[in-house]
Amino acid sequence: MSLSDPTTKALSQIDQDAVTKLAVDLVSIPSPTGSERDVATFLAEYMAAGGLEVTLQEVGPNRANAVGILRGEGDGPRLMFNGHLDTSITGIEEEDYPMTGPHGLASRAKGFVQDGHVLGCGAYNMKGGVAAMVSAALAIKAAGVRLRGDVVVAAVAGEIERRPSRACSAPTPARPTTAGAWARAIS
Repeated sequence: MSLSDPTTKALSQIDQDAVTKLAVDLVSIPSPTGSERDVATFLAEYMAAGGLEVTLQEVGPNRANAVGILRGEGDGPRLMFNGHLDTSITGIEEEDYPMTGPHGLASRAKGFVQDGHVLGCGAYNMKGGVAAMVSAALAIKAAGVRLRGDVVVAAVAGEIERRPSRACSAPTPARPTTAGAWARAIS
């Protein structure tokens, strides 16, 4: 099976070291639930530097979503990649110990690479996935591949919510919300 020319062009723009660095950088920015703004701001700036149309959506005190859009030709479907930025623990063993017990390597607050794997708090759930999504969109952009529809990368606050669902109202474009509240609003 051979890859089409646009696919080959996009794949040629993926730099494994850059994807790894982005994942390590994301993991190294603490973002326990309720404190996602710093990592969202970093990611919004990263996507903008790569040429995506970016919005930083404030969703609460110290909370934000980073949304990047690669515009297509306008006559195709829109594809959204969505991943959360919050972590259920802080990565600081003294703070997390009552909930987690002793930390292993995968729970450390700062990201690092060991045996070809990115480790640290949130690397697998789901900052590594967010790094892959962003890198894919940026590779398509860098390759100059024109898509029929838009690609949207939404890196969102709040997979894990610590408030009753009745406190969440349905989101609107003027009032974005966290991933958890959105799931409850549409269910």
